[in-house]
Amino acid sequence: MFSAVVHYVVSVRNGTGMYESSKSHDNFALREPYDRIVRCLGFRFNDTLFSGESMQVSRSKGRKNKYPRIQYNYESVDEPGMFYAGTVTHSLDFRKAAGGFIHGFRYTVRALHHLLEKRNHNVPWPFRSGHVTDLVPFIIKRINEASGPYQMFGRLCDVIALRGDTFDYFEEFPSNLIYAFEQYTGSAVSEIIVVSLEYGANFSAPEADPFRVGRATGEPADAARSNFLHPVFYYYKQLPSKSAMKARAPWETLPRPDRLHHTVEDFLTHWDMPYSHVLPLRRFLEHCTGRDLRQFFAEDCLRMAFTHSVLPESCRRQFELSETTEEEGVRVDQMKYLSDGVKSESCPKKDSAHFSLPLSSASLGVAVH
Repeated sequence: MFSAVVHYVVSVRNGTGMYESSKSHDNFALREPYDRIVRCLGFRFNDTLFSGESMQVSRSKGRKNKYPRIQYNYESVDEPGMFYAGTVTHSLDFRKAAGGFIHGFRYTVRALHHLLEKRNHNVPWPFRSGHVTDLVPFIIKRINEASGPYQMFGRLCDVIALRGDTFDYFEEFPSNLIYAFEQYTGSAVSEIIVVSLEYGANFSAPEADPFRVGRATGEPADAARSNFLHPVFYYYKQLPSKSAMKARAPWETLPRPDRLHHTVEDFLTHWDMPYSHVLPLRRFLEHCTGRDLRQFFAEDCLRMAFTHSVLPESCRRQFELSETTEEEGVRVDQMKYLSDGVKSESCPKKDSAHFSLPLSSASLGVAVH
């Protein structure tokens, strides 16, 4: 047997180092020389720019001391009109979300951009609109593709403003400013649904076993016990007040809503299963809106049109859109025939199988002289 004591001498620019081993160990960090050693142990906020008498910047308390004190709209507590962007805003979500890193603060910077557009140029927060019968597929698509609420969970949320037959959808709004939604977006609202991605209260804890029994659930009936990241829906008949926001418990994202719905967690974060995810969400939205939000294929709507006296709302809307589209198409054809010198009576008849309006000069909106 071969046995030897191996001596390694490592030279560095500012001195020498000695490593000894009683075994032939040749895989260690100092076996090659280093010219520079850089410590990457975090950072401290450089506030020397604000050290003059005219401007003072204070720090957050405790472990967040390296961040400046800011409000929920990213404005300085000490200097009104001065805003922060990037990793220095991490005090708002320290150890809660990803605001201290590029994959998180790229979304908070975009939110700050919208806030400043409204503040300085009176530009409303952008939104998309739709008919209330399209609300379920709209939300399902959004929660399965949204990256801002996914990375800034519990801090950036989507807000749905319900307006009777229609809805307006606002993306990635700071959840802590929900009480002042009208002020920061320029849109008057009352009845809203807040869409937030959140972890369960018992997802993580010091020395907690991540593989403990009962850590995860796949049953829609137990969705409120989900620990992994999952969508949570808050329905408010009126915007929560500022006092209600201040009275929240530390673990609460928003004040107690009029209705609350958890979508059950999914290991793949794909919340699109018909029975586990879509159906419970649809029923929750139907309770909130008081509308029938079922979706049907065109052939099912046609069958029900011959067998039922009252059609589901989505089917009625399909026929209304079809009638409008066909009427507009007939108008174009009619105008083409008139421009070619052809009498209106020679316009081809529409297929009787279509749900179209009777052809007449009144319904077509064409004036014949």
